Amino acid sequence: MITLIQLFNSAGAAGHVFLLKKGVVKDRGLAYSGFIGFDTTVAVVPTTPQILNFAIVAQTKDKQRVTVTGNITASLVPSVAVKNYDFTVDVRNGGYEGEWEKILQAQVVERAVRAVHQKVRELIVEEAARSQKEVEDAIMAELGSGVFSPNGVVIISCSIPRIDPDNEVANAIGAQERQLLLTSADTALHDRRLKAAGNERTVREFEAATALKLEVDRAKLIEQEGTNKAAEAQSDAKATELRLAPLKDIDAGKLLGAALIEGLKEDRVGTIVFGPELLGALGQK
Repeated sequence: MITLIQLFNSAGAAGHVFLLKKGVVKDRGLAYSGFIGFDTTVAVVPTTPQILNFAIVAQTKDKQRVTVTGNITASLVPSVAVKNYDFTVDVRNGGYEGEWEKILQAQVVERAVRAVHQKVRELIVEEAARSQKEVEDAIMAELGSGVFSPNGVVIISCSIPRIDPDNEVANAIGAQERQLLLTSADTALHDRRLKAAGNERTVREFEAATALKLEVDRAKLIEQEGTNKAAEAQSDAKATELRLAPLKDIDAGKLLGAALIEGLKEDRVGTIVFGPELLGALGQK
C-alpha cells in the first residue's frame, strides 16, 4: 500500500502556515498541524519579531572611520510576505529550505547603510561616538513606516548601542576623556578640601568662643561666690553680735560661772577642779 499523505506538525506556536498545491495557496493559519499530501508545499511565515543585526563602517566629517553596531527590529505580515520571500519548509523537520532571512536582512540593512553614512558625515569623530540616538533616528527616517510594506515587512525599531572609532582615535578620545575626568576629580577634591578647611576653622572658632564664654562665666561665678561668702561672714558676725549684746554688761566671772552650771546640767562638762586660776577667773569682773 502506498501512503499518499504525511503528518505535518513542525510549524511551532508562532508559525503561520500556508499550503501550496497545483498553484493554489491555502492559508491554514497560526500553528497549523495536520495531514498533507506528498505533492503539497508547506510555507511557514514566522510571526515573532525579526532581529536584523548590522555593523556598518562609516567616515566622519574629519575623515575618521567609525563602526556603527546595532540592530533593526521588523515584523512580517504573513499574507503579503509569503508572496515575496521563500518560506518553504522541509515537512519532516520544519527547517527552511530557502534563505529568506539573508535576503530580508540584506534589503533592510542596505537602506540603513545609506542613512548611517549620510548622518556620520555630518559629525566629527568625537560627536559621532556619542550620537547613537541621532543615528537611530536617521535610520528610522530612511526606512520609514511603509518602505517595505509591499514586501510584507514592517520596521518596528532601531537600536545602536555602540559607535566605535578606530583604535588609535578611540585611544586618543579615551585619553582626553580620562584627562577631563582626572581634572574634574582634582577640582572636586580641591573643593572638598577647601570645604573641610572652612568647616575646621569654623569648629575652632566655635570652640574658642565657647572656651572664652566658659572662662567669663567661671570668673563671674567665682566673683559671685566671693560676694556670697563675704555676705555670709558679715551676716554671721552680725548674728553673733546680736546674741552677745545682752551679755556685754555682765561680769566675765559671772558669765563663766553660768556657763559651767549650764554645762553641768546638760552633762557637757566632766569633773571641775577649782584651782587658783579658775577661782581667779570666776572672780573677774
